[in-house]
Amino acid sequence: MAEHTGPGEPANLTGRILERRRRRWRRWLIAAGVLTVLLALAAVAWFSPLLRLEQVRVMGADRADAQAVEHAILDGYAGTPLPRLPLSRIAQDVLDAQPAVDRAEIAYAGPRALRVTLREKVPVALIESGGSEFLVDEHGSSLGEPGEEDQELPRIGIASGSEDGEAVAAVVRIVGALPQELRERVTGIAAPAPDRVELTLDDGTVVHWGGAEDGELKAEVTLMLLEREPETIDVSRPETPVTTG
Repeated sequence: MAEHTGPGEPANLTGRILERRRRRWRRWLIAAGVLTVLLALAAVAWFSPLLRLEQVRVMGADRADAQAVEHAILDGYAGTPLPRLPLSRIAQDVLDAQPAVDRAEIAYAGPRALRVTLREKVPVALIESGGSEFLVDEHGSSLGEPGEEDQELPRIGIASGSEDGEAVAAVVRIVGALPQELRERVTGIAAPAPDRVELTLDDGTVVHWGGAEDGELKAEVTLMLLEREPETIDVSRPETPVTTG
């Protein structure tokens, strides 16, 4: 049997449709208003003098020069609204200027300040070469001049005649790759050429290391051969090492 609608129902249906449309328009208008406010706030933040950089707080600086980091950032960006600051570029500038820093994290620290948190590299040895001294980390990266707190680190002197830049760079890579057990026994290094590096150990043993390649294997072979108490060890070709004495 067909269903009939009452005489008032078409008008009620039309009213419900119109009400739905009005609610939909209200939601769109509210959303548009919120978006407009957010854009206005973003524009204010982008240009507002209330958010301009005035202060830099540096944390975690031990070997790094905290004052130099602060001054460099302010010299380049003081007065710039915080939302316009290139944080990743600032972090990279810190790394480029501070060799002792491994990571720099930049964050907002209030309406006019930045917080710079530094994670520094850890020195593992003190290299003496050509009358100068510098620190190296476990990767062989130079960390700059040592301080009083670094005097207890293993000291490694590079023999005279080893001032060639490539030879010194090879020594730095080798020292950085040495396991602590072996690194602590090194008292001197001769590097007449990048591929002719020689280590002198605390018991007088001379290790003909060769170049910086295959460092992990060379260290492993050297530690095994030291048990024989030889006078010299040649691991320049670690697959076929040679000992004397």
